[in-house]
Amino acid sequence: MAAVVQRGDFILGKSLKEFEAEFAQASGVNYGVGVASGTDAIALGLQACGIIEGDEVLVPANTFIATVIGVIQAGATPILVDCDRHTALIDLNLAAKAITPKTRAILPVHLYGQMVSPKALLDFAQAHNLIIFEDAAQAHLAQREGYMAGSVGMAAAFSFYPSKNLGAFGNGGMLITSDQEVAQRVQTLRNYGAPKKYYHTEVGKNSRLDSLQAAILQVKLPHLSQWNQLRNQAAQIYDQGLKSGRDNKVVPMTNLAQEGHVYHLYVVRINEASSMTREQVQDFLKEKGIQTGIHYPIPCHLQPAYKSLGYQLGDFPQAEMLCEQILSLPMYPGIKSEDIAWVVEQISLI
Repeated sequence: MAAVVQRGDFILGKSLKEFEAEFAQASGVNYGVGVASGTDAIALGLQACGIIEGDEVLVPANTFIATVIGVIQAGATPILVDCDRHTALIDLNLAAKAITPKTRAILPVHLYGQMVSPKALLDFAQAHNLIIFEDAAQAHLAQREGYMAGSVGMAAAFSFYPSKNLGAFGNGGMLITSDQEVAQRVQTLRNYGAPKKYYHTEVGKNSRLDSLQAAILQVKLPHLSQWNQLRNQAAQIYDQGLKSGRDNKVVPMTNLAQEGHVYHLYVVRINEASSMTREQVQDFLKEKGIQTGIHYPIPCHLQPAYKSLGYQLGDFPQAEMLCEQILSLPMYPGIKSEDIAWVVEQISLI
């Protein structure tokens, strides 16, 4: 941070250029373009990939609303798709049924830190002639089937919100791609639509990852793989402890990526077999000093601001069910095994 201050290159400075290259390389692609947020990475990235007004983009119904906002800001229409109840990832069989002549892209969300199957995605996109644009906001350096998160499709969006596995000291995001033209267009769009100073070829916006944030992220990046491994190891301890209960009241989300799951969140379902509601479980754990979260309590199609999309209650039953049952347990690099055991022990009492 002191070096950035000394140089005075706070916008599009040396640290940003270095971090863009380093994060892209770590993610298995050629280019990174730092922007102001993960939402902007989706919106500008989709535009750069050729998505225009009138196009449709397939999006899971159970994602953070930023995914939908990014599609809308790109001028396209989000077409929501239900998820698999065991993984919470987009159901590609249902996605195939949602395709229309206007569908141009699929935007898989690597939710909770687990990638959607790259091989299945590539087969799906080829079969239906669609662009793959990944929302990898929760999946920094996640892996599956030999692919890194962000390396499967034409481009991908990441968030560096402070709570992410790789978090800044404020907001930030990045578009990564191996397509030089996509990278160059996002560089233009993020900077007022100007490929060079005072020369504006597109209607862009002001969306740049600050050099200070990039400098902080650059220092943290070399530690990320180890932090992800610690998260994965903690999840394995959780899984083992919860499975040993054998009462099926609290069910962990299924991990199909094995060591490649980076567990931004560790999510369980409080299902129908439990005598407590999820809110009662939360209150019980809170009394024991255990903080939990819900990611996310309302599916996108039931958000008041997006009634215009035309969906209603019952349209996506799996997403709706998950939003009523899911609970995020404490998860961070270095969480102690005895702390996990304490959480599991308290859960066994519900």
